[in-house]
Amino acid sequence: MKHSFLISLFLFLSLISRATDLLIIEKDTFYLETYPLESLHLTYKPFGLTKENIQTNNLYPGYQAVWRISEGKLYLEKIFSLNNINQEENIAELLKKNSIHFQTKKNLIFAEWISMTYYAIEPYQKGLNSKIFLGGSFDEKYNAEKALLQFKKGIVTINKLHE
Repeated sequence: MKHSFLISLFLFLSLISRATDLLIIEKDTFYLETYPLESLHLTYKPFGLTKENIQTNNLYPGYQAVWRISEGKLYLEKIFSLNNINQEENIAELLKKNSIHFQTKKNLIFAEWISMTYYAIEPYQKGLNSKIFLGGSFDEKYNAEKALLQFKKGIVTINKLHE
């Protein structure tokens, strides 16, 4: 009994401490439970990562991306290594190495490859100063009635987070 409690506690703590991508909308930060960059199925991963060289599951996918919505579009702003938070990926070089066409605006990469719907993992209430976790799906009909945010080819089509 005591042993199963300790295992449950460990699993719970590992889930809540897992790194997530960040989405910035104006002055608010949201925590993405999905990794939009993974939708590109990159041959060359950020920081040369592979499943074999990621140290723990808490570090999957081995990096943390920072996304920003500006003028109704989704941009990739930064990618940090979770093994060394001071190490930042050169996003333009990474995309070139993977032969992916991209557009930039003020050092931001327009994420035109993202078509995704986001919904709240927990009940979402505006005005609360707590972490808001968003789950996502590449299937725009999945949880459509609960959609808080949606992108089609990097363009915001639904935004109930900042109305």
